[in-house]
Order: sequence, then structure tokens, then C-alpha cells
Amino acid sequence: MTPLNQIPIPELFVSPEAAEKLTEEGTKLPRWVLSEQQASDLELLMNGGFFPLRGFMTQADCDTVTRDGSLTSGAVWPLPVTLDVDEDFAGRIEPGDDIALSDGPDLLAIMSVTDHWQSDGVTHLGGKVKGLRPPAKAGDTPNQLRRMFRQTGWEDVTALYNGDGLADIQGPAMLILPVADQVEDRAAPFIRDNIYIARIRLFARAENEAMVALREIVGRNHGATRVHS
Repeated sequence: MTPLNQIPIPELFVSPEAAEKLTEEGTKLPRWVLSEQQASDLELLMNGGFFPLRGFMTQADCDTVTRDGSLTSGAVWPLPVTLDVDEDFAGRIEPGDDIALSDGPDLLAIMSVTDHWQSDGVTHLGGKVKGLRPPAKAGDTPNQLRRMFRQTGWEDVTALYNGDGLADIQGPAMLILPVADQVEDRAAPFIRDNIYIARIRLFARAENEAMVALREIVGRNHGATRVHS
């Protein structure tokens, strides 16, 4: 039986043929240029790092997460992940509309907007996304790491979000470096002495228990069997 941390995780990317068609259609849609954090959120949505999310969260999911720490499905989730936009853009969008999401010149995804609401003076959009391509500065994906663990036979992997305690880890370890600009160094990830340095673009929203829980979910989605935050 294949270990759980080696089984492929669902992604939100469409087929290359569908991506080509949707890219052409996306040129006619309202386009939102993502901030760096939004681009990293979208990347983790598309590649499965934020599984089980299927897009930017709805108002109902956000309310349930804020109140109970879980999605309306019952799945544990610690923090809202929404697409926050300015009032001018929000004024042109209604539930049922599709919008194009880009990180500048590149169209990354199509989002089908289902929710449009405000809280604390911020306008949020929620809805499922269809991934077309990863951002130019994309990090390691869950399935890349899971495939690597399958090839190397790593069934028990400890993930650390900093180097503290790395020397005490017995067996394979994954050191996660979540700072976005570190992803630009494509030569950096490597395997040495059962340690893999993973580049995962996860922005810290706060330093609290909810962020610790989010790091654990992302680490486990990327193939870790235990996570030290």
C-alpha cells in the first residue's frame, strides 16, 4: 500500500488544451492583478497546497472558519483565504461573473465569483478557480514533493519552518523556507543527508496559533507526516 504522504493530491489546474482556450477567453474578462500574497495564495490553491479549498473562500466558509475554525464541510481550517479587491473593481463584478486573475502580464486562473461581500471595510470575492499556469516564481508543489518521496522511499518526513531542532531530527526531514523572494533562487532546493530544502510560498498572516495550524496543513499537503512550526 502506498504511504499517504506519497499519494498524489488534487490540483485545480485544467488540461493544457483547456488552459489555452480559457486563456483566450480570459482576455475578454475583467482582470484583477494579484498582490504578491494573493499570487502565493492562488498558487497554493491551484497546486493543492491549500487542499481541500477549491478556490477563494465563500462568505459562509469565512464566517464558519472565524467562528469555529472549520469550513462548512466540517474540514478543519484555521484562517480565511479570500480575494480582497478595491471598490472600483468590486463594483463591476456580480455573483455569477467570471474574472481573470493575473500576476501582471501572465493570466494564471479564471475565477467564477459566487460571493461578494464586505467586512471591516474590505471587499471580498469568493469562488472556485480554474488554474491555467503557475506563477513565474512558483515554488515546489505538493505533488512534486510527494513524487520525490515516493522515489526516495521517504515514508516518514518531518517538516520544519525554520532550522531550529533540525539537528535533532532522526530520519528524512524537509526544511521549508516560505519567504517568497527565496523562491527566485531555483538552484537552491536540493537533497543532502536526508534533508530537502523546499521552497513554498506561504505568506504569514500573523504569528499566532491559527498561523501555526495553517503551516501544519500546508506542510502535510506537501507530503510531511509531522510538522514543527
